[in-house]
Amino acid sequence: MTLKYDVIVVGAGPAGSMAAKHASDKGSRVLLVERKNEVGVPSHCAGFLMRRAENHVNLNDEIVADKIYGFKCYDPDGNNAVARSRNHIGYTIRREALDKYLASQAINSGVDLMIGATAVGARRVSGRVKVNITHLNEEISVDAKIIIGADGVESNVAKWFGLEKPSDLTPCAQFDAVTKSPEVSRDLIEMYIGHRWTPKGFGWIFPRGGDVVKVGIGVKGGKKPAVSFLKDFINLHPVVSKKLAQAKFIRLSGGIVPLGGPVERTVDNNVILTGTAAGLINPVSGGGNDYAVICGGLAGDTAGEAVEKGDFSRRFLCRYEDSWKSIFGKELRYGYLGRIVLQNMPDRLYRKFISTLQGEEGIVEMLVNYDVERLLHLVAEKSPMLSSFIKGARRFSRLLT
Repeated sequence: MTLKYDVIVVGAGPAGSMAAKHASDKGSRVLLVERKNEVGVPSHCAGFLMRRAENHVNLNDEIVADKIYGFKCYDPDGNNAVARSRNHIGYTIRREALDKYLASQAINSGVDLMIGATAVGARRVSGRVKVNITHLNEEISVDAKIIIGADGVESNVAKWFGLEKPSDLTPCAQFDAVTKSPEVSRDLIEMYIGHRWTPKGFGWIFPRGGDVVKVGIGVKGGKKPAVSFLKDFINLHPVVSKKLAQAKFIRLSGGIVPLGGPVERTVDNNVILTGTAAGLINPVSGGGNDYAVICGGLAGDTAGEAVEKGDFSRRFLCRYEDSWKSIFGKELRYGYLGRIVLQNMPDRLYRKFISTLQGEEGIVEMLVNYDVERLLHLVAEKSPMLSSFIKGARRFSRLLT
């Protein structure tokens, strides 16, 4: 069987569904392909969405778990600095609900959704793309003008068309847990740093609504699996072990998060990459939901305009790349520097880093805006030791870019 579409989108996560909807809204005939049998299930995401995504998604009560007003950052010994805003800065979300909502919005815009369908190959043929799909034991061929890869960290779309895959892959593991502990923040994101507990990474506790939290870690160093570090983090960390002493753990999940920043090229002739497939993940926080929602929409807009103009060249599709870079390019570049700093900072400087943040005005604004440039400038001004380390990290990051 051969199907014809203007645009095929691989992956029905937030980036893929937004891309599909926006392309359809431009008048394109769109197929959205999802390998899972149910959109959004299972979810491995910690689930944080910055407030800046509000203009792009109608956030209902099924999606929003808690409003978040700031951050609480802990050093290796359990000392902390709190950055709280008067207004909420974002939300912890139920990713399963977000994925389903965005997919339904795409369908309502005229997109055809094919679930339980695996794209197994794709190639260019006479200025178009041919995509091979396996669906319910049936082989289907799709003829399209543009393919959008929203198929995650191990993007097959990128591989098929010779584009770079995301880099600096970081293993993560997290538990969903139920706890009534009053020590657990219900309106703040808790972040934990220190090589003893999370080597070359960080840990977190996210409120999930009611008595549910997500506790997890992402680690680059160490000689054991991420889940082993997670168990030690929960059982032995001086703060976390007390907070979660009576917690009941109800679900374990994990995955890989790319922290190397965007891939070198997110477009080619007939091809667009978006979301995690494009490396659009914040290198410091590992967060990507707001990038997925916003950049997915930009990808769909560009694809729709390309179909309208009949121009599927890399030169035309670079409009998408120019768009996301104009919005997020600077913060992602400095985010990469911030990751280099935090990943390589010794624990004695972590302690100094956290102490310099205590009581500082403007910290919330810097964190909310991912303004790593200002944040590093602030701590460098207050500490000669941190200043020297950050200068070294700047030189090192330039060698890698």
